[in-house]
Amino acid sequence: MQYFIPTLVKSFGWSGPIGQYHTIPFYMAALVYVVTCYWLAHKYNTKWPFIAGLAGLGCILFIAVTVSSNRTVQYVLGIFAFGTIYGCSPLVKTWVSDVIPQPAEKRAIAIALINSIGNASSIYSTWLWPRRMLLDIFRASQRQQVGWDCSAC
Repeated sequence: MQYFIPTLVKSFGWSGPIGQYHTIPFYMAALVYVVTCYWLAHKYNTKWPFIAGLAGLGCILFIAVTVSSNRTVQYVLGIFAFGTIYGCSPLVKTWVSDVIPQPAEKRAIAIALINSIGNASSIYSTWLWPRRMLLDIFRASQRQQVGWDCSAC
């Protein structure tokens, strides 16, 4: 989803500099999620409740975006849902380092697998968020449906 925020914003009707300004809330929400969850995880010396909480909240928000037909509601809920993705991903990477302390080779392979699965989203997301579907005003009922559905999962 992170690669398609400008295209998503354009599908809501904003383009050019105004469209770019409407991408800012997505990344600001992500910043708030990351900083808050990392601070709390450090304070309570545990990561798994925050990973589970962000994943659960993200699932609920993506389902809400999927079932909503109001474009403003989709935009606002999409902002909060996007933040859960950014908040959860780095927490998982550091959590794996904590739960697999020894041997270093095992930890390195686990982190590499997590990174490769995450980077694979660059490949499969082009089919989840197709540009032609995002910008096709005649198929508004199907717009972004596949991408939102898969993000909810």
